[in-house]
Amino acid sequence: MINLITFGEEINNDVKIVYLCGENHANENDIRFKNQIMYRANNNELVYAHESISREIEAERLFLQYVGYERGIYGVESALYSIFMNAVEIAVLRDAKDLPQPNEKDFLRFLVLRPNQSFLDKFWEQETLSNNAIFTFLKKHKDALSKSTMQVQHDIFVSQIKKFKNKDWIDFSRQILLELGPIIAKQISNEKLQTLEFLMQSGAHGLKLERFSTVEEMSGLLLRFGAAASLELRDDFIINNIAEIYSIAKGKPLVSILGKDHIKAVKEGLKNKGFTVLGKKEFLTTYGKNGKESLKARNKKEL
Repeated sequence: MINLITFGEEINNDVKIVYLCGENHANENDIRFKNQIMYRANNNELVYAHESISREIEAERLFLQYVGYERGIYGVESALYSIFMNAVEIAVLRDAKDLPQPNEKDFLRFLVLRPNQSFLDKFWEQETLSNNAIFTFLKKHKDALSKSTMQVQHDIFVSQIKKFKNKDWIDFSRQILLELGPIIAKQISNEKLQTLEFLMQSGAHGLKLERFSTVEEMSGLLLRFGAAASLELRDDFIINNIAEIYSIAKGKPLVSILGKDHIKAVKEGLKNKGFTVLGKKEFLTTYGKNGKESLKARNKKEL
């Protein structure tokens, strides 16, 4: 999958430069490049805005404990939207035959992470799902699970998931959508409210794939659903979080790895926020191994 890398450096008070370049996760050279970015971020040479981490400070701190990095790495995701997106996928796909199934383990893990509990305090107190096996299990064990390692959580969820019925998953995820939908609506741009409504309706009623007479029609709807759930609404959070992280980067290059389908919207959003967008070539010319100077050398000159 082709991904995007965003580099940012504030040249002066008036100019903010963002470098964008492609990355393929399956390419060994690109993987090495990504690892080098992670290393340099941890070495405090640059700032890395990570696509799979939530922006909330505690969520970032917990993630860094797991991966072994301590500084220079921040998240561009919304913990709230991650829960919402997983709930939509489960509500729609769990009951659909011959389609890729959602990742229930990640969904449950998001629901017990400590940073996410502020979103769900009221949810655990409502009685609508009092007889739902998933709700009962999580409400009883979420405090202990939130203090467990990712591996312990994984092992527990793998053994527990088999006990939950299909109706439990669908009812539980649909209730999550009802709780989080109005909150998400307040955090996205007005022109995307229709996309949010489409996802809410899809989760509430399913995609009704059986009504399509051709594979092409069904594929078209699934593509629309996938783009709405994993791209369109996430872009708003990613744009705002990259801009926020840039503001605390203190002049260091900002690096963010994004999937290629985010490129157009995120690039446009960053431009609207006053960023000048350049490419990977310009970054490597200045900061690459064969570039004019390394960040360490440059920092020594400035001291």
